[in-house]
Amino acid sequence: MPAFLFTDIEGSTAKWQKHPRAMKAALLTHDSLIRDCASSHDGEVVKHTGDGFLLVFRNGWAIRCALEIQRKLDEQDWTAVDDLKVRIGVHSGEAERRCGDYFGAAVSRAARVTSAGWGGQILASRAATESEVVPSDAELLDQGTHILKDLLDPEHLYSIRPADQIDLCFPPIRTISSKPHNLPIQPTPFVGRKSELESVMTLVRKQDCRLLSLHAQGGTGKSRLALQIPPVSLSLYDED
Repeated sequence: MPAFLFTDIEGSTAKWQKHPRAMKAALLTHDSLIRDCASSHDGEVVKHTGDGFLLVFRNGWAIRCALEIQRKLDEQDWTAVDDLKVRIGVHSGEAERRCGDYFGAAVSRAARVTSAGWGGQILASRAATESEVVPSDAELLDQGTHILKDLLDPEHLYSIRPADQIDLCFPPIRTISSKPHNLPIQPTPFVGRKSELESVMTLVRKQDCRLLSLHAQGGTGKSRLALQIPPVSLSLYDED
């Protein structure tokens, strides 16, 4: 069963705006480093996503590669771009290969696992920790079961860190269930509501927004819309 590994540079858009010239050089170093790590672990570079990569492994070495990527990134001098942190997510599962790319639920789940992490963090699904080699000099930190955006089934997640970096800590992972709420697990994928979602995101990102309430008739999808909002310093409760 293949393992899919996504990487993503945290805050890359802001860095490109603030340090356009330095980011161009930093990205060349970043890209070369990840390609070298993939090659040394017999992984395949499926595609470059602009500020990250999708890699696939069929030898059980995805987690080993993720640890190596973070180690080598930490060895670089990123002061020209005010540091550069990469989040990594790993999930194992079957997917369809077509025209050199991979498609299917396993790839989507790997991407969602990645987006739940922080720069410098490695997150892995339970499937990945059971099918991939976890080096003896690394430890699994149980993050519990979480609801990931647009996915029907919750995912049990683990953070992976080198055993000699016990001081390496991160905030709670960024999922709907990382914040207390009484909203139900979504029974079907979320479709549409793009303009409403963008409007809500604009409001909750304002510094003076301390509380946002969604008002509409019962059954119109207020809870479903709220579940799509990335966790911020808000508590989500359904009062219908």
